[in-house]
Amino acid sequence: MLNELKNKIKNSRIGKNFIVLLFGSGIGTIIGILNLSIILKSIGMENNGIIIMIQTYVGLFSGIFSFKSFEAIIKFLAVTIENKDYEKTKQYIKFSFILDIISAIVSVIFAYIFLNIGFKIMGWQNDLKIFVQIYIVSLLFNVVGTPIGIIRIYNKFDSMVRIGIGVSAIKLILFIIGLLLKKGFVYFFLIELIIGIINNILILVQSIIILYKNNLGDFWKNKIIFDKEYFMFNVYSSIYTTIDLPVQQITNFIINKYLGFSEVSVYGVFTRIAGLILKVEAPLSQIVYPEMNIRIAKGEKKSAINLYKKLFKMIFATGIALTLVLLVSYDFWMKYFLSDSNIYKISFALYLAYVVYTSASRSIHDLFISLGYIKLNVRILIIVNIFYIAILFVFITTLGLNGMIISLFLQSLSVIQIKKYILRNYLR
Repeated sequence: MLNELKNKIKNSRIGKNFIVLLFGSGIGTIIGILNLSIILKSIGMENNGIIIMIQTYVGLFSGIFSFKSFEAIIKFLAVTIENKDYEKTKQYIKFSFILDIISAIVSVIFAYIFLNIGFKIMGWQNDLKIFVQIYIVSLLFNVVGTPIGIIRIYNKFDSMVRIGIGVSAIKLILFIIGLLLKKGFVYFFLIELIIGIINNILILVQSIIILYKNNLGDFWKNKIIFDKEYFMFNVYSSIYTTIDLPVQQITNFIINKYLGFSEVSVYGVFTRIAGLILKVEAPLSQIVYPEMNIRIAKGEKKSAINLYKKLFKMIFATGIALTLVLLVSYDFWMKYFLSDSNIYKISFALYLAYVVYTSASRSIHDLFISLGYIKLNVRILIIVNIFYIAILFVFITTLGLNGMIISLFLQSLSVIQIKKYILRNYLR
């Protein structure tokens, strides 16, 4: 029976890619947790929270202005590759790269324009401004949407694993050096900045290598052709991302505004540790989105829906098991990250519940995009996130960090249940 299971995994594209990504992301998570422990010991909760907020400010503009071009590349290339239309494939790739470059430049411009306003709203000290200005430059290297889509559609997940492990290992070595030499905030800030840029460059280089290996390396020679359908898909993906910002970067801003930098750092610890659960879901999500598009391109809609249902059961069961392990052993390990860990036990349990449910349901979002219901996705998020923002301010001011986590859970639950209802009643 064991040999039969091994053979199934070997012969399954999803199985092979999942094992590769799970192995890589597992190592990445362990290294990431070590890095977190080192940076907290070296510069403390407050300074770590400041670095997180600098990254959050920069990430806000990336989220608003960057196209989610990896989704478009995967969706449209699944069809052109299936039809062996290589000229169209090159056109999509060139057009997508141009959109990525334009959005990166626009992100930088607006990040600088709103810098003073952002500092006033958040009440940050002016001596932090130089660090934000330096970090904004990293947006120019954030041209990775198209490269990630290329890597995924050609099933080169092992290359992403190598990049992730390599970059994390270098970061760990530099963090250990910083700890031993008793380096301060500036050192760790620069390491975060430089490592992020290197990671993006490596992803870009890897995607170019893949294109040359598939005789698509001369895509840049093709004429620039405006493809309305492709462009509008990118536009709706961007709107979807922008509407979803309250659940992403804006959450950190609200924690910082009402609870302080230290609580941002606490939330950062939660997200990193919960990454143990996300590292089961994330590899599957990377694999499943291209797979869903391939199946739908072949007219196998029911197969794509069944894939989502199977993944939900598997990730939910795994998440529950990991949650029990983390909660039972909480007192043993959390003290290495939070000195007053006892007061955050309930908050952490709530966050794990949110992560398990959201992770298990992640592929329903991929299914919606794959089926072409991106406009419907946008409408759902507009309605739900208005509700989320309304309750968030009430909950966080009355219940603190617990209130923020409950708000996140309610937002996620609402979006997922609405999509399940639509799938059940309208997309049979």
